[in-house]
Amino acid sequence: MSYTIYNASAGSGKTYSLVKAYLQIVLSTPNVEQFRQLLAITFTNKAMFEMKNRIIELLGKFSEDTMLHTPHSMFTELCKSLHLTPKALQDRSAKTLEYILHNYAAFNISTIDGFNHQLIRHFSHDLHLNPFFEVQLDSQTLLERAVDNLMSQAGAGDKELTQWLIAFSNEKIDEDKNWDTSKELLEIAKMLTNENHYSQLQSLKDKELSDFATLKKSLSEYKEQAAQLIQTTALSFMQLLDRHSLDKGAFKGGYLYNFFDNLTKKSPKEPSWVSGWQKDLLDREPMYSKTAAKNLDTALIDSLQPQIATYFEDIKSAFGTLNFMQNALKYLPPLALLNRIQKEIALIKEEENILPIWEFNGVISSELSTQPAPFIYERIGEKFRHYFIDEFQDTSVLQWQNFIPLILNAVQSEVNNKCGSVLLVGDAKQSIYRWRGGKAEQFMSLYNNEVNPFRIKGEVKDLNENFRSLEAIIDFNNHFFKFAGDLFQSETYKELYKNSTQEYPKNKKDQFLPEGYFNLSFIEVGEEEVPTEEDNS
Repeated sequence: MSYTIYNASAGSGKTYSLVKAYLQIVLSTPNVEQFRQLLAITFTNKAMFEMKNRIIELLGKFSEDTMLHTPHSMFTELCKSLHLTPKALQDRSAKTLEYILHNYAAFNISTIDGFNHQLIRHFSHDLHLNPFFEVQLDSQTLLERAVDNLMSQAGAGDKELTQWLIAFSNEKIDEDKNWDTSKELLEIAKMLTNENHYSQLQSLKDKELSDFATLKKSLSEYKEQAAQLIQTTALSFMQLLDRHSLDKGAFKGGYLYNFFDNLTKKSPKEPSWVSGWQKDLLDREPMYSKTAAKNLDTALIDSLQPQIATYFEDIKSAFGTLNFMQNALKYLPPLALLNRIQKEIALIKEEENILPIWEFNGVISSELSTQPAPFIYERIGEKFRHYFIDEFQDTSVLQWQNFIPLILNAVQSEVNNKCGSVLLVGDAKQSIYRWRGGKAEQFMSLYNNEVNPFRIKGEVKDLNENFRSLEAIIDFNNHFFKFAGDLFQSETYKELYKNSTQEYPKNKKDQFLPEGYFNLSFIEVGEEEVPTEEDNS
């Protein structure tokens, strides 16, 4: 039973460690079919080919007679960890290499999309897909066709659609955006390819434009109710003052009076919510100045303060509702049209028997994640016992959730008294795919042991040495990351950067290599003007 995480920064020998861990399992037994039980997942095709080539290359080297007198460093490490003689490891490497080359299709090192494609292909019947479906890689072309099909239905052909398109165009004109509606719709349609929005958009796929029209009516009613509440509450304040013969002079600076007076008008501008008098009102501080208090009925004013505070809070809450409804109404036209674009894509998929690659993770999550792992293994014809996932920081939330049931089955079940294993390799600082569902926090929560989906203790190994850079570069990076860490508000990210220092390998210090060189240039930019209170008035 093994659950290991490599926290590996750039240049730390990640590929070396990953390949060594792979060979450690493959060569741990005379059974040459052991490699069939391993699945290694990489992020790109380039990384996949690099790992395959590295494994084949090393097995080839390990099979040579030269290993017996001038061994490769990994060969020596494997002999020690596997308790094998050099001759035994050499023979085992040669047999394993020959068997892999003769059964290369079972050499399961793949990209995530490649493995997902394999899963979907085997479950095409369950997913109600034509078993001969084609994978659509060109998302741009598919989205353009869907938008063009949508636009062609505007006009007399579909009046309801036309109304939504007009509302969308008017909104863009008001925002001084591009007048080309098709171009703007295409930008919105790209949300369909973003995994971050998958579950929300799926919940809307059965809705019709009439449903959005009904929602628009409800939102408009809520908006109007909020606006009326603001005005009637402000009028109630003015009436309260009239009943008690109070005016603007009863309040310090007249700010409180002006606040309510301005809101009695139709469609008033939203006031600022950070004024000092507002804090005094809610903290039950006097609403009048010490000088004016001599000529005022302060006891009366103090007794009215709780009611005035209630009026203020009701108005502030109503403005929150008003703003929410205004924003919801603003984004309703693009959402309604996005829903129609989604339907146009569904028609194209059905007509041309295609499946966009961006839907892979969602399809697996919604249809296959509930299936028991043994059933999935039976269908794909493989029984994976060991999982390796590289560049884990770029693995999306949905992708990881899809893998958990398969990995859980491997690490918790025994075959020949041995459990499976999982090895995750990543660097949270290099997470750059948040836009497509990746979350650095997902990897951080695992190596910090805040989340553990496998109910077995994980071992975290920090690969701290940098074999790629010279000493001056490493030293600069260490200082930079410590400096950058102080700029984060999140304590988690502060710790991530402050604890990410790397070391210069000891064996390189004796090689009399150059120190390294870096050049840092600063670009002068003009200071951004900050709007003043007068600008907002």
